[in-house]
Amino acid sequence: MAASIPDPSSASGGLGAIANYLTDAFQHATAHVVEFPNPLRGGTSTNTIYVAIAGNAGSTPELKV
Repeated sequence: MAASIPDPSSASGGLGAIANYLTDAFQHATAHVVEFPNPLRGGTSTNTIYVAIAGNAGSTPELKV
């Protein structure tokens, strides 16, 4: 049975739980919170972007942003 990704809105899930799930499946994983203006609701909104990189065992991935 396939593992399910934790719900980020749940009290027990969240950023840590998803990052842990990704690091179990990928060599390198990070999470970045992005803030942006929200013209529909006014003010500022945020979203989380997850980046996961597969690679060879023992190698260090090169991440270019």
